[in-house]
Amino acid sequence: MKCKIIIVYIGMSADLIHKGHLKIIDEGAKLGLVIVGLLIDKAIAGYKRLPLIAFDERKLIVEKSLLNNMNKKLNLLITGSIVNKTNLNIT
Repeated sequence: MKCKIIIVYIGMSADLIHKGHLKIIDEGAKLGLVIVGLLIDKAIAGYKRLPLIAFDERKLIVEKSLLNNMNKKLNLLITGSIVNKTNLNIT
């Protein structure tokens, strides 16, 4: 019998972390393994204003605040460069 793993991908700009980010991560964790995708500036500009915080700083904030303090609910931070380098298929 195969074990099916449910992966929940949550893409976010994480420009300013707020309780909505935490709630969506909590809800995702109820469904399966949570992977957070940190959007680059170009992707964000397609649907709202450019972020106030530079990508590298947002990445650090997500890694330090969310990944370290969410009781292991968040398992991986994924960025566009990882998707490109690994040919990851996200559907």
